[in-house]
Amino acid sequence: IEARNLQPYHIFMASFLAGLNEMGMLNQASVNVASRRAGRYLAEYAKARHDLPASSGAVTEDAKSFVDYLNRVIGLATQVEVKDGPDGLQMRVVSSSCSFCPKGVGEAELQGTLCPYPGLIDEFVNSLLPADTSLRLVTSDRRPMVKREDGCFIQLS
Repeated sequence: IEARNLQPYHIFMASFLAGLNEMGMLNQASVNVASRRAGRYLAEYAKARHDLPASSGAVTEDAKSFVDYLNRVIGLATQVEVKDGPDGLQMRVVSSSCSFCPKGVGEAELQGTLCPYPGLIDEFVNSLLPADTSLRLVTSDRRPMVKREDGCFIQLS
């Protein structure tokens, strides 16, 4: 709890996802759909609060600012790295610092993932970018997130 700086809503969400998975009612594809909806609503929340960072005019730089904002308001993880790379926006969450992980926080017993971040971040960022601009979630082997070493990687290009 202390290492991940968990709040009750983190534990609720992670264990809720894990519970739905235990009942056979959830997989990564359904989490992606639901988390996109949440991303859209969180973007509306951010617009209504009028506390988003000012636009820099650069798509990936603005996207990075939006992800930083999202991490600040809901606490995605204590160790999040977001970089503007040659292939778009690259994000790494240190697995042991993730706040909403159904495995690490919710103790889900599963083979794959139930990560809400790919859809959440994709929709949140694209809902805030200008209408004529968008970044696409990059998939690897049809997966929106790649887990390597001690981190989970998401890319928008």
